Amino acid sequence: MMKRVNRNLASAAVIVVAVIAASVARADDEANRYVMTPLVSDLAGKAKFQDQVLQNSWGVAFSPAGSPFWIADNATGCSTLYAGDGTKVALQVSIPLPGNVVPPTSCKPVDPNNPPTNAAPTGIIWNPSPAFAVPGSKSTTNPNGIAAAFIFDTEDGTVSAWAGGLTPNPNNAVPLTLTPGRSMCSGPRRSLATAALTAYSDL
Repeated sequence: MMKRVNRNLASAAVIVVAVIAASVARADDEANRYVMTPLVSDLAGKAKFQDQVLQNSWGVAFSPAGSPFWIADNATGCSTLYAGDGTKVALQVSIPLPGNVVPPTSCKPVDPNNPPTNAAPTGIIWNPSPAFAVPGSKSTTNPNGIAAAFIFDTEDGTVSAWAGGLTPNPNNAVPLTLTPGRSMCSGPRRSLATAALTAYSDL
């Protein structure tokens, strides 16, 4: 009799454990559910907003202060900015080619069958360091120049920086290092920013 009772209790315990496990799994599923809303696309009808400059995006960054989302647009040689609801911010930043050349086709829609020679950014990071300044910039508060807000790298090996208040071209990033013919950079990291800062300080 005792063995039969124990077997019944054991079966009940297994069922309870199974029910609890299933409940936890369902709770986890509920907690991990989300709704995806496409906000921006270069193609018509694919998202809430269309932006034909947003082609082949290779990176996204933003500042902890709640800046817009900065996107590195590989095909158009550009960085486009978007608010959290997908609306486009007016500022567009052109990424330079080696030699600090910004082609007139930068930050404009690209025909994939006849692509122009734009810079091809592959990544972007927000820069927290006031020591990493935009080359050639002047600042009344920072002896190094205007601190870079965002740093870009490209397929041709260049690293460039941008900050608000640059002259004479406030919408152009400025190259930090020019290394044509080197292997491509495919996404900056903190180590890249550190290496670039070291290279800049050694100039």
